[in-house]
Amino acid sequence: APGAGRPVPDVRPAAVAGAFYPGRPEQLQEMVKRLFAEAATDGIEPATWAGAMVPHAGWTYSGRLAAKAQIK
Repeated sequence: APGAGRPVPDVRPAAVAGAFYPGRPEQLQEMVKRLFAEAATDGIEPATWAGAMVPHAGWTYSGRLAAKAQIK
C-alpha cells in the first residue's frame, strides 16, 4: 500500500540531478530558458503532428529537441 502508514512526499526527490541535468535550481532554470530560446529560434518548422515521443536522456543531448516538441 502506498505509504504503508508513513507520510507520502508530494514530490519524489530528484534521482539524477547533477548527472543528466543541472543539480542546482538556478542552473536548471537557466538551462531550460536557454533550451527553449534555442528551439524557438532555430529556424526549423516541424511538420504538423498529433503527438510526439520525446527523448528524455541527458538534457545536454536531447534538451533542445524536447523543448522544440513542447513549443509545438
